[in-house]
Amino acid sequence: MSDSQSKIFLLTGRTGNGKSSTGNFFLSGLYFLPHSSLSDDTRILRYSATVTGRAITVIDGTGIGDIGEDLACSAEDLLENTREALQDGGFDVLVFVLKYGVRFTKQEKDAVQRVKDMFGEDVFKTRGVIVMTYGDNFQLDNEDENVEFVDWCRRQTGEVENLFEEVQYRIVLVNNKTKDKTATREEFFALTDKLNISTYTITDFDKNKTKHDFIVVNENRPKHIKVVKDFIATVHAQIKKNYFTYASDRKMLVSELETCKKQLEEKLELIRYEDKGTKILRDLEDSLSLEVLTLNSKLNGLRININPVDEDRDADLKGNGGPKKPKKDVWVVCKTIGILLGGGFVVYFSCSILYRLYRHRFTDPAAPNTIWTYGRFSLSRSLGGKMTSLLSWK
Repeated sequence: MSDSQSKIFLLTGRTGNGKSSTGNFFLSGLYFLPHSSLSDDTRILRYSATVTGRAITVIDGTGIGDIGEDLACSAEDLLENTREALQDGGFDVLVFVLKYGVRFTKQEKDAVQRVKDMFGEDVFKTRGVIVMTYGDNFQLDNEDENVEFVDWCRRQTGEVENLFEEVQYRIVLVNNKTKDKTATREEFFALTDKLNISTYTITDFDKNKTKHDFIVVNENRPKHIKVVKDFIATVHAQIKKNYFTYASDRKMLVSELETCKKQLEEKLELIRYEDKGTKILRDLEDSLSLEVLTLNSKLNGLRININPVDEDRDADLKGNGGPKKPKKDVWVVCKTIGILLGGGFVVYFSCSILYRLYRHRFTDPAAPNTIWTYGRFSLSRSLGGKMTSLLSWK
């Protein structure tokens, strides 16, 4: 940390809790203009002043809201603006602003976690101070019981108690309606003087990049879901249209489907990039991968059915040069099959003659005595009486 007489305070908390007013309180002047959560101005402003002999700088950080509900700016803008603000010396004390009289809801709890994700899990423990605004309401609520603020803080339970314990009850109640604010400022400065830690720099901020990526991707997930869903529906419609349009032109159909596949692959790579290794978008990656595999399977089936014969037939149908002559290799195959079939017939016929010769020679004494004589006799019987005259020569 810088010397005790010169400190940099970073104000953070949900929009509407009074960060800007708190900054003006510590600077003892009107420096920050309060703005509503609907403001488009997401700049992080910083002002310096000398207060009771102390040189202080106050950085009014961008308001932290709920994810997807009342976020003052996107997570990406919040991180970018914060990083830019830290480039000029970092900060010494994190001032988390809460509003008295408002229940510590899930939204407040989420804001606390957001701060931890941005600056590190131990940021409240090591350099955090809580400022509770609307102190005048506290005095009205407890004037009859005469309860001290520190006692009230120690009576709290649940999530707010955990936060108070984490900052070791470094909590200051601010009442902007009091005329003399010196005592409250000195109380706050006394608490910060007890913090003995080095200045938080942009290097420390960048150590939490993994958490930063998680914040951004998680906030953008609903948008990515819708984009991917609409994209897949569009590709399905295009595929269906291609099948209808190019039903008689398979080569053109394959070309168009290849284009659809390339679009799916490009979208898959984009989602992987947007995921930043967080695996938050893993289900979207799986959906796109399945679409790529399915379309690739269809393409493989179409490519198998595209062969030279199909190309010749398509050319004939289009009148490109008339009928094509059979390919030479097709004619060779047909001739080989014919030879094999003819040879098989000869072998079968020869075996039949030999078998009959054997049977008649040894079972019929009157059978012919020579193979040639029996062959003519057997062939005549096999082919019918009309063939006998052709084989009966001397």
